[in-house]
Amino acid sequence: MSIQTNCVNTRIFRNTVKVPWHPNLVELYIYCEEKYGVPEVQSAHRDEKVHSNDSGIHRVIPLRALDWLWTHITDIGICQAIESSVNSEWVYDPQRTHLSVCKWHTVNPLGRTGWHFHIQVHDRTVRKKEA
Repeated sequence: MSIQTNCVNTRIFRNTVKVPWHPNLVELYIYCEEKYGVPEVQSAHRDEKVHSNDSGIHRVIPLRALDWLWTHITDIGICQAIESSVNSEWVYDPQRTHLSVCKWHTVNPLGRTGWHFHIQVHDRTVRKKEA
């Protein structure tokens, strides 16, 4: 099996590979790619906040968060089902069950229109069958 990474542009590619990835992000990425296909990464590591609601998770090293789309999946209902499916398989942090690994949300805070998946992990992130 080969693992691929598609990035929206060279700046995002550089930010995707400039810092090491958290091992749990690697596992979640592989899981999602195997299940849904290769995503297009829209945001990876950030050196600074990009909007006022930026939590800072994209600045954590090792990399713990990515924003992406599957460009071949355009149906909103399917995207919502993917969000639900990923979150039914993975636990972000068993001690903070109100947080999730996958969020399908608007990217309007960045002055753009559209939606993407925010994928995030924690040191305690696990697949539910492993929990």
